[in-house]
Amino acid sequence: MNIFKQFIKSIYSPKDISTFRNQGMGKTFVYIFFLSVLSVLPLFINFVQNFNNIYDDAVRIINEEVPDFSIQDGKLHTDINEPVIIEESGNFTFIIDSTGQTTVDDVESNYDDTLAFLEYDVVINLNNQTQTISYQQLGLEEMGRTEMQQFLDFVGSVKSVIYAFSFILFYLIQVAGQIISITILALIGLILKNALKLNINYGHLWKLSTYAITLPTVFFMIMHFFHAIVPFASLINWTVMIIMLHLTMKEIPKTDID
Repeated sequence: MNIFKQFIKSIYSPKDISTFRNQGMGKTFVYIFFLSVLSVLPLFINFVQNFNNIYDDAVRIINEEVPDFSIQDGKLHTDINEPVIIEESGNFTFIIDSTGQTTVDDVESNYDDTLAFLEYDVVINLNNQTQTISYQQLGLEEMGRTEMQQFLDFVGSVKSVIYAFSFILFYLIQVAGQIISITILALIGLILKNALKLNINYGHLWKLSTYAITLPTVFFMIMHFFHAIVPFASLINWTVMIIMLHLTMKEIPKTDID
């Protein structure tokens, strides 16, 4: 059975999943990589959309709305004594604060999608992920408005590189998360194995767990695509995975041997 048929069957058929326990481990890992690509796509699409919106707003705000500023010796300087906070439609917030009143924790805790130029750092809070980079790390130790505009132009010219790097990062994190979930689920399977009096080994359980995570993975993939918030997401995820694994194991004959 090819990987696409396995994917479809794994959504609804514990009986078919039970037959996958005897396949090679290499094919199982290929399935993990395939499932990870599917599950990361909505997250990546949302990231690209949000990044483009923030970039376009940042260009406009730098050109039209923020006060004059400069960066000298890696420190932001302005002629105002309080933070400038500009809230745009779509919950995007732009902050420029040379006073030190706004901290990285403030940006992370109090705002959603945010681009903040603080006293010593640039802070990007996007999709609940916060990145902090100092002006020195960016090579912006000496900069004014004109140089900032040029920097944003440069960012715009390397968007494809940013997207490629971000996708690889998202994908690797997703693969690692899937493997950890599968490993834990297979350990739970050891308990279920004893309850069902099955004579199968941990390797079989690991393969079954790989396919048992398909249904909740597809569900949350769809929810992410539509930006839907699922209450008790982690509880639902693990409950469905365990139920799918249990139903799959019940399809294995009790006379099955290692």
